[in-house]
Amino acid sequence: MSDDNTASKNYYKRVAAEYAELDNPVIKGQMALDRWWEQKLLRRALAQRSEIPERGEYDPMRRFEAEMNYQQYEADRRYSGRFRR
Repeated sequence: MSDDNTASKNYYKRVAAEYAELDNPVIKGQMALDRWWEQKLLRRALAQRSEIPERGEYDPMRRFEAEMNYQQYEADRRYSGRFRR
């Protein structure tokens, strides 16, 4: 009986220690960064999925134009001061 009680106490001590770690500002920052990164990857996956429609006609020129617009945006961001922080 005492072994079960000791195991239970140790378990709850460990759970309490895990919850106490969540109050650390560094851990909170990392969790926020993880959530942000996960959302970014999800948005990218959804955007790539929407390139080819499930119904209707696939227009390769529309995809090409979108890619060219993105490349132009990247070039503007890299080589001009207007997009720099």
